[in-house]
Amino acid sequence: MRTTTSQTCLSDTMSVVDQSAFGNDLQCELYLDNYLKREYLDQVPHLVQSDYDAWFVVFGEEGSGKTVDGLTMAYYLDANLSIENVVFTQDGFMDAVDNLPPGSVLVWDEADAAADHHASSQMQALKAKAKRIRKQNLIVILIQPTLLDYDKYFVLHRLRFGLQPYDYPWKDQPSRQRGYANVYNRSRLRDLYHDAKRARGDLSVGNPNAHVRFTDNTRRDGFPVPIHGGSRYDEKKQEVTESLTEDEDDEPVEIQSFGAREIHGLLEYCKRKGELKEVAEVLKWDYSTLQTRKSRLMKS
Repeated sequence: MRTTTSQTCLSDTMSVVDQSAFGNDLQCELYLDNYLKREYLDQVPHLVQSDYDAWFVVFGEEGSGKTVDGLTMAYYLDANLSIENVVFTQDGFMDAVDNLPPGSVLVWDEADAAADHHASSQMQALKAKAKRIRKQNLIVILIQPTLLDYDKYFVLHRLRFGLQPYDYPWKDQPSRQRGYANVYNRSRLRDLYHDAKRARGDLSVGNPNAHVRFTDNTRRDGFPVPIHGGSRYDEKKQEVTESLTEDEDDEPVEIQSFGAREIHGLLEYCKRKGELKEVAEVLKWDYSTLQTRKSRLMKS
């Protein structure tokens, strides 16, 4: 059964709503694409109330409007949305899953310093917390530069739908540069994944279910998570980015190659400190490679 919300039709494309998909009052009106609202967002209450996963992905190029689109959907799905519902790291996600109230939306946005491993961190955390997410009826929105960083199983079997914002930076009017997105249901998201892999990462080869429109609802008075002009969102993201950079500086450097002199020194160290395997773990050296080179060295 669909949950009805208070809305006024603006055109064949957009509606303005003042209630969430669950029927709760919003602090500001939202402009939503009719197709996206009707075919996807308004189906979410049924999913979570039936204990199904409600995981979605927003992917696209830098500056195309991913965060704006993700947060707009998040507020329509959770009238209690706040900055506490937005995370940037695996640790932040795990904490939020454990502490957010049942039925909350959890937005995992990318942090610039974590972009290289962002998708793998998301998958690890989602797998680890999948049971609790479903038990708490949490709605998860993932924001990621590219769909192709996810592994095959994750895209084919866990994501409900995907939204791909795109822009026209060459247009003169700022209002016409952004605000566009492709929407893919589960089946077509799978096809996009396979086709883009064959096309060497070209995500323009997809066949979306629809082209939808967005406006920047995050600028509206009363929107709970504004993202412009030194907002708490910007501060939180900056704090996380700086902490990630510091953590990377503190990580031990992995040794890729080493010769006889290093092995001799290592063997002497092992005599004093313990087993070769323990030393390999501490120094982050490959144990099997150490064993092989040790054997060769002892024979020479």
